[in-house]
Amino acid sequence: MSSFPWLSLIVAAPLVAAVMMLFIPAASRGTVRVVAVASTLVSLAGSLFVAFSYHLGFAGVQFAEHHDLVPSLGISYDLGVDGWGV
Repeated sequence: MSSFPWLSLIVAAPLVAAVMMLFIPAASRGTVRVVAVASTLVSLAGSLFVAFSYHLGFAGVQFAEHHDLVPSLGISYDLGVDGWGV
């Protein structure tokens, strides 16, 4: 498996697009649509990669990510996919 954060990409793409849309003027409907479609395609591509790269014979969590956000408070960001998640 690669070390690229695929699950974070899937989660972050719509969030980044939503923040971008806050700064697009309301009159620019075409730009809003392009940003929305682009973020959807990024999420879809990441989801398809995860689905087709998932190893069915491997028990446990795959594509696991762990990032310490505030280590002193024990706050972290964890993502992973098990058989039910795919």
